Amino acid sequence: MFIRGLIEISNICKNNCLYCGIRRDNRDCERYRLTKEDILSCCDEGYALGFRTFVMQGGEDGYFTDEVLCRLIKKIKENYPDTLVFFRLGDFYEMFFDDAINVSRELELTLTGRDCGLDERAPMCGVPFHAVDNYVSKLIEKGYRVKYTAIGRLVDESFSKVIEENSFITHETPR
Repeated sequence: MFIRGLIEISNICKNNCLYCGIRRDNRDCERYRLTKEDILSCCDEGYALGFRTFVMQGGEDGYFTDEVLCRLIKKIKENYPDTLVFFRLGDFYEMFFDDAINVSRELELTLTGRDCGLDERAPMCGVPFHAVDNYVSKLIEKGYRVKYTAIGRLVDESFSKVIEENSFITHETPR
């Protein structure tokens, strides 16, 4: 069983996609970026609630370089070795290290790698955000139960105004 905690880490984005509420030129958007401590605190709270998959997503924020992300993933995995960590920054949900190896095997995805400032390239795999439901369905077919829970800021439909801080929004897939 996988329970996913979705942590919105940033709504800062370098891109200006006209369909997107967090696009670069949207001046009405209240911008935020969680700190490493904020993200780890969300993981602490999510883990205490039983989450064993953490999905971090945000805009394509230049602060979250490969090195920053890999250090963050390593810290989360050090604190919670039995969790699965996904990142969505842009158009893909990406997994690194052992998570990438395991998910690529389970979902028959191509395993690639990324330079993260380490001695060796970090194993990596990913799925396009628009196809994530298909991949979740495959996990369900394999017997996994998946729950998505957003931990962070509840925003309005245009993604431009924060309605509530530290909200929990849950969507549970059918058995």
